[in-house]
Amino acid sequence: PEAVVATGADHLGGGIENVAYLTVYFPNNLLAHINTNWLSPVKIRQTLIAGSKKMVVWDDNQPSEKVRVYDKGIEVIKTVDEVYNMLIQYRTGDMFCPKIDGVEALGAEVNHIIDCLGNNHNSMISGKYGLMVVKILEAAQESDKNLKFLSIADNVELGKDVKIFNFVNLYGCKIGDGTKLGTFVEVQKGATIGKNCKISSHTFICEGVHIGDGCFIGHGVMFINDKYPRAVNPDGSMQNEQDWMVLETIIENGVSIGSGAVIMGGIRIGKGAMIGAGAVVTKDVADHSVVAGVPARLFPHKSK
Repeated sequence: PEAVVATGADHLGGGIENVAYLTVYFPNNLLAHINTNWLSPVKIRQTLIAGSKKMVVWDDNQPSEKVRVYDKGIEVIKTVDEVYNMLIQYRTGDMFCPKIDGVEALGAEVNHIIDCLGNNHNSMISGKYGLMVVKILEAAQESDKNLKFLSIADNVELGKDVKIFNFVNLYGCKIGDGTKLGTFVEVQKGATIGKNCKISSHTFICEGVHIGDGCFIGHGVMFINDKYPRAVNPDGSMQNEQDWMVLETIIENGVSIGSGAVIMGGIRIGKGAMIGAGAVVTKDVADHSVVAGVPARLFPHKSK
């Protein structure tokens, strides 16, 4: 798996979640969703696998016909006419149940182990898969702990090993591998953050901001994407996205921005540049330059 997201609740006060929801992300857009509920009044043991051609349902509670194969799905949309046809002709075909001999699960497992030992076969239940399960459970536990006070929209793209602390608000953005987001950070739609960045607490990264790899953003850094913000139009109506233009801001790789800095929209901060704490940056900053002050001014030496 590439990532695990989990949330749950402990209704009995024992410190262990008795209701939990897990989402496991695999390569090639493969997604697994798992629901466990110790408090459910009904016993449900089902697995549903949706493929590109057919779907399979396994129901362990059925005395027979535990596996059912459904010829059901949708076709790829290519034209406007096909969209219309799909809406009124959702593909639903036959269902069939393959004959599967009923065997006791533990006995089958023991026989498989004996066969592997006696004939030097690779086991389907080796320690490698056991380790994978343990890693998923550990990641789920960590995710559940961190997601208690997080707001992460479904349209957020998170890279591998992203570390997110409590009270973070993310929507419509993209976060690169290994990046850390501190408490009370907000990243708006359309914003991007590269790999291995450190975004400190209380920082606001608005739409139109693009941060490169290996950047340090201090505490309480504010990015601006509109030089003339208004709540309403001249006629008194509330402004919407069509009433103003987003100013794109580019932060190149390896930039460091000190705490409390304000970055105006529509500028570029070059590679390896350093912005002093509390600075107000109103124009482009060259590669490896050091600026500070209000407004930010160039210091005579270069950053390393």
